[in-house]
Amino acid sequence: MNSLVLFLAALQIITVGAAVGWSFSVPRLLSIGMALFMVVLGNELGRVTPNYFVGIRTPWTLADDEVWRKTHRVGARIIVGSGLLAMLVSFFIAEDWLFITVLLLIILPVLSTIPYSYIVWRQVKHRQVG
Repeated sequence: MNSLVLFLAALQIITVGAAVGWSFSVPRLLSIGMALFMVVLGNELGRVTPNYFVGIRTPWTLADDEVWRKTHRVGARIIVGSGLLAMLVSFFIAEDWLFITVLLLIILPVLSTIPYSYIVWRQVKHRQVG
């Protein structure tokens, strides 16, 4: 919650700064901010306990605590890695492609956790049956 409040506060400062004429690249700052936010969220994701409100909530993670734990540990690493990569890219890519590139670097890794949770669930289910 605190990281979300800080991200939104930074977004407000960027918006006001742009409105009063501060000289900085709004797309670049927003991309860096989104990437940093993903790093913070990914870092916390590995510690989330099973629940219906926060985390990677697929039918498979909600059905089994072991699947939840494994998915969130791998998901946390993936999200932190993609956030760091998005932050690095934010400094070097042209502003025309910046937003879409950073958005893809954030969304695709997050979506990759969905099939991973299914694969882990199948492995756990197979191990329990066999």
